[in-house]
Amino acid sequence: MVETATKITKTQVDKHGRIVIPADIREELDLQPGEQVVLRIVDGTLQIENRKHMISRTRGIVRRFLGDLGSRSLVDEFIEEKRAEAARE
Repeated sequence: MVETATKITKTQVDKHGRIVIPADIREELDLQPGEQVVLRIVDGTLQIENRKHMISRTRGIVRRFLGDLGSRSLVDEFIEEKRAEAARE
């Protein structure tokens, strides 16, 4: 898969190791003040992702992997198992 950049900009790392994410990039990523982001290094490139988007994307991958299992509530399944155990005792 080939990815293309939608925006390219430059910024600096300050003496404390911080970088400023320019406003247009924050807007595109829907980043709000105080919001968490996920950083990862892929092939020597730093990627920054909105945490909410990453969770949503990951859930989609899990749903595709699990198929119909992804629509079941694991909590409900756990409670059902515990009730069945209690009934057997």
